[in-house]
Amino acid sequence: MRRLIEEGLNTVPWVTVHGMKVNHTDLELFQLMKAAGCKRVGFGVENGDPYMLRNVIRKSQTLDQVRDAFRNAKAANLQTMGFFIFGMPNETEETMEATIQLALELDPDLANFMLAAPFPGTKMYDMIEEGGEIFANEWPDFAIHEQKARFTMNDGVYDPDLVIRKWREAYRRYYLFRPKRVWEKVSKKSFWLDLPNTVDNARRFFIGKTDQNAPSFAPEEPVTSMKGLLERTL
Repeated sequence: MRRLIEEGLNTVPWVTVHGMKVNHTDLELFQLMKAAGCKRVGFGVENGDPYMLRNVIRKSQTLDQVRDAFRNAKAANLQTMGFFIFGMPNETEETMEATIQLALELDPDLANFMLAAPFPGTKMYDMIEEGGEIFANEWPDFAIHEQKARFTMNDGVYDPDLVIRKWREAYRRYYLFRPKRVWEKVSKKSFWLDLPNTVDNARRFFIGKTDQNAPSFAPEEPVTSMKGLLERTL
C-alpha cells in the first residue's frame, strides 16, 4: 500500500470485495489503506452468537475483535460492509436474533445477509448428510442471489422456514425500518439508475416469493460431490 502512495496510484479507488479477517486489523492499517485509495472494507462477521462462531462455523475470531475492526475502520473514515450468514446447522431463533442485533450494533454502511449453502465436498455438507436432508440438487440452487432453504436437520430444532423468515426479517429491520438507511439509499444516484433491479431486490428481500418456502422432502438422488453437481447441471 505504501508503494501505491509512493507511485501516485492512490487516486484509484478500491475496496476489499471479499472482506478481511477481523483479527488482523488496527487503526494504523486502516489509515494506511485509506491513504492508498481504499474506500470500503468488508468483514466476514458471519454470526452474532459466540458458540456458533466457535463450534459450528469454526472461525477464529471473537465478537470483541469484530467490534474493534468496525470501530477502527470507521475511525479511519472508511466505509464498512458486514457479511452475515443465516441457517447454519444448530441455528436457532435466538442465535439468528443475536446476529441481527450485532448487525444493528455494528451499523455497517452495507449489510449482506446470506443463507448458508452446503456445497458438496465441504464439512458442512457431510454434517448435514449425516444428520439431515439436503434440498439443493442443481447448480442454480447454490446461486448466491437465489436465496432459498437448501437443507434441514433431523434434530427437531432446526427449522428451515424459520431461517428464511429471520433472514428476510434481518433485511427489513436493517434497511426498511431505519429512516437513516432508507434515506442513504434513495439519495444515491445509483438507486434511481438501477431502479428495476432495486425493486426486484426489495421484493425478494422484504416480501419474499413462494419458492423460498422450504421443500418438505429431499431429492431422491442427492449429489455428493462438486464434480457430480457440475455434471448434473451441465
